[in-house]
Amino acid sequence: MLNLRGGHIVLIPRMPNNECFTICKIAEGEQPYSFDPSPEAERGKLGNDYRHRLGIAPASIKPFGYANSNSGRIVARFMVAYQSAVNNANAAEFQVAVEERLQQQSDCGTQVSHQDLLRDFRREALRDLLKRLRQRTPADLERLVRDIFVNAGYTLLRTNHYDRQGGDADLVLQADLPIVTRYSDRASTIYVQVKLRYPQSGNQIVVDQNDSAAIDQLNLISEDDPSAIKIVAATVDEFTEQCRERARSDGVTLLAGLDLAELLMKYL
Repeated sequence: MLNLRGGHIVLIPRMPNNECFTICKIAEGEQPYSFDPSPEAERGKLGNDYRHRLGIAPASIKPFGYANSNSGRIVARFMVAYQSAVNNANAAEFQVAVEERLQQQSDCGTQVSHQDLLRDFRREALRDLLKRLRQRTPADLERLVRDIFVNAGYTLLRTNHYDRQGGDADLVLQADLPIVTRYSDRASTIYVQVKLRYPQSGNQIVVDQNDSAAIDQLNLISEDDPSAIKIVAATVDEFTEQCRERARSDGVTLLAGLDLAELLMKYL
């Protein structure tokens, strides 16, 4: 506790009751920690207890139910490991769960709907699937993405298609368009770039700072096909703003990690 500073987050388990935990922050500009040496006779209803004191910002105090959200359940799971009176919580997954709760309204004592619970379970399952995808090889991921499209009704034309001039597509597929294909004898061609990206250390957010290069490759490989559909599928948590802007201007569809995991669940 001596290392606590203003703005640090403190989590108190089983407060205000056994079904809840409380998150709060150390107040800025005040002494973070102090010890009250008052004699036992002056401790009032607290009785014979240690009097370690933390300067808490009152507005930051938020109680949450363990069972009311996925992040709350993650907190409950980590409590098994944090059994000392005072613990430094360094696990990245635990820290992310606490940060998520801090952005939300207190829910201790509220009844969570079945829809909310199912939504949380689904989100947790998608995150777990994305984590597993990041542990595969690039070739494995390409095969899984191929199977998504094939199972959805697309026809695979070729894989690892490149023009030796910078243009590249991991998958080239075709989709028949009702009416249009029948009378024009044309079908839309889909070019897909598949990118395996994973955390460099810990469980931090995965972003590829060079993700716009995939758009360049798709543009080059499809430059003779003005009706081409171009897709980048990557195991990133999010694409960079530059990539999103390029995608909007060049008509490229971006599938980030959780979107990709959701399609896998649906079509495989």
